[in-house]
Amino acid sequence: MILDHRRDLSRFNMSAIKSSIEKHYEKLSSNSVDELANQLISHSPSSIQPYLKLARVDKPVGFWLIMWPSFAGLALGSGTVPSLLLVAKFGIGAVLMRSIGCVINDIWDKDFDWRVERTRSRPITNGDLTVNQAMVFGGIQSVTALAILASLNLPTIGLGLLSLPLVATYPYLKRVTYYPQIFLGLCMNYGLLMGVTATSGTLSMSALGMYTSLISWTVFYDTIYALQDKKDDLLLGLKSTAIKFGDDVNKYLYLFTGVTTTGLFMSGQLGGLGPCYYLGVGFITHLMLNQIKTLKADDSADCLNKFKQNTIVGIVLFFGVLLGSL
Repeated sequence: MILDHRRDLSRFNMSAIKSSIEKHYEKLSSNSVDELANQLISHSPSSIQPYLKLARVDKPVGFWLIMWPSFAGLALGSGTVPSLLLVAKFGIGAVLMRSIGCVINDIWDKDFDWRVERTRSRPITNGDLTVNQAMVFGGIQSVTALAILASLNLPTIGLGLLSLPLVATYPYLKRVTYYPQIFLGLCMNYGLLMGVTATSGTLSMSALGMYTSLISWTVFYDTIYALQDKKDDLLLGLKSTAIKFGDDVNKYLYLFTGVTTTGLFMSGQLGGLGPCYYLGVGFITHLMLNQIKTLKADDSADCLNKFKQNTIVGIVLFFGVLLGSL
């Protein structure tokens, strides 16, 4: 009798959580957060506004897509609620690494961005900042990020240093390969590996499997993102999975959904994670499939909105790992 009551309560709680997430899904993935970020920029001193735009403060989804896998790594490595100090370090580190990546990207792309409508207003392209100013800004952030890295344990410091060539070369890859999204996945989810070593001191097969799965997830969401620039990229001779997959893009998105969720399931098996984790994997599958089913590949606004919805996937991943580890 008591066990039946507990099962009913558990089902009620999980149903309530799922309902709450779905209720706020569109709200969280809408432009409301971007609007708040734009207000922050507009109320800042005019001298620093170009630097905030260079760091993409007005487009915060990139921060979240680095941050949530990092937090998931902390939970996976610790097997419990990670310390607030580590959460703060990895949160700040995610913001810095995304910003540094944007600086490098905009320097690499300064001769292309003025020819693409979506990127024409970037600070280097429109003349608000010089390349030298951007390099100084990136250098200051790099020193800050290295200071945070130096406060972590040796395995994590080593991993962090190994990531630097990936971050520096990724923006160039769209000139030479149709699969820059794979290399982006290596960069965006690297925090998961560092979160595991920062808490456990070593990497597990579960962590490596989850990292590989999230690379597939990044290819999924960045292919959707790249659909916005497909026509411009073709004219400029740039490459992406959105161009490579052509009219079959939905088929490949289904493929990457399958790879992502199957890999996450297997990672949970390797890590001995509990039922809440698999509930999260199931919900991630639902969210990714829903993006594909409702995707309008020729509508830039819809592609951007679908891309933003992956913030929710990251949130579900973190809480799934956290609750599945307890």
